[in-house]
Amino acid sequence: KDLDKIQGINKIPNTEGLMVTFVKGLENDRWLSPHHLLKKVVVNKKRKYFNSLNESRLLWESVIDFVEKEAFDVILMRYQMASKTMFKFSKVLGERLFFEHNSKELSEFLLRVKERRALLSFSLKPGYFLYWLEGKIIPYYLEKFYGPKIRKVVKSGFSVTHEIGYYQQTICKDYDVQVIANGIQYSKEQIHPFNLFDGKQLKMFMLLGTRAHWHGVDRLIKGVANYRGNVNVRIDIIGYYLPEDKQLVDNLNLEDNFRFIEPIHPSQMSSLLQNYHLALGTFGLHRKDLNEASTLKVRESLMRGFPVVLGYKDTDFIQLNEVSPYVLEFNADEFPVDFEKIITFANKILTDQNHPLLIHNLSENILSYKMKLKQMLVFINSSLNHIEKNKN
Repeated sequence: KDLDKIQGINKIPNTEGLMVTFVKGLENDRWLSPHHLLKKVVVNKKRKYFNSLNESRLLWESVIDFVEKEAFDVILMRYQMASKTMFKFSKVLGERLFFEHNSKELSEFLLRVKERRALLSFSLKPGYFLYWLEGKIIPYYLEKFYGPKIRKVVKSGFSVTHEIGYYQQTICKDYDVQVIANGIQYSKEQIHPFNLFDGKQLKMFMLLGTRAHWHGVDRLIKGVANYRGNVNVRIDIIGYYLPEDKQLVDNLNLEDNFRFIEPIHPSQMSSLLQNYHLALGTFGLHRKDLNEASTLKVRESLMRGFPVVLGYKDTDFIQLNEVSPYVLEFNADEFPVDFEKIITFANKILTDQNHPLLIHNLSENILSYKMKLKQMLVFINSSLNHIEKNKN
């Protein structure tokens, strides 16, 4: 995502972008391309306790040192949990710093803590309590204390959904948030060939980039178990799936309906996705306190020409547009997915042999990085002009 974004920025006239990735333990700085620098971060000897907090401090100090020596008009950065050194960094740049918010950060952090806790056995040893102090309590209160202060200093940022934007403004009412959903690089070479749906077997795929409950694979499994129609439903789960989802398939005797495929290299994706009819998005987003999203896997599927089925509201389709007929949305809840509705959707869309190219062309005007970056630069220029007016 970030590499595609920086490449897109550098295609815009009179605009130059540099992507800087800070890497712990790197011996020397490395240029991966003229627009991508790997910057070394010095790592001290690992501490027994509070090591992650110390490493975070060293990372932010490296970032501060870098931006103070270089000349940038604007810095774009994905927001992380707040800290004292992050606050210091925000004061160095002020309104020239724009954060991108991809989640309700504190809610997502607490969900990850809960997942880690489920894997950790309780102990009366001091190390157990120090682990929770470092891993939950201190980061939580740092975000609560410094988060509003950082947003007040920076003043402006982006969010990938309206829901996340509203959340950010509850933290700091003076924080101006522009909603720009995620985009993707478009390529006509990746459009999938038309695959005839004969009304007998419907083939779907779901891409998983992480191993998490919020993908909601279990809603699909239970939905197939409830389905009593005549169409043979086949779903391939591709990527980092949960073992318990595979076990649920076995328990419900649905081995003929589901396959679990290990992660594949991106170069193999086009070949693998030749024979499917529909793409499946996420169905458990509400499990991390979200009901709206703009996921990259859905955008990649539309770019390839697949109709998609989701379990949440997609930011780019909250307002109806020309791509909306090719997006079927279910509510973000715990109910099994209704496959009767999916079959009806498939019968309506898949009869048109030109639908892959049509979906690709229509969605490009909405989802491409070219369109998203135009929106982003308009907002940045407006914010910078506001700064200049205030100075005068």
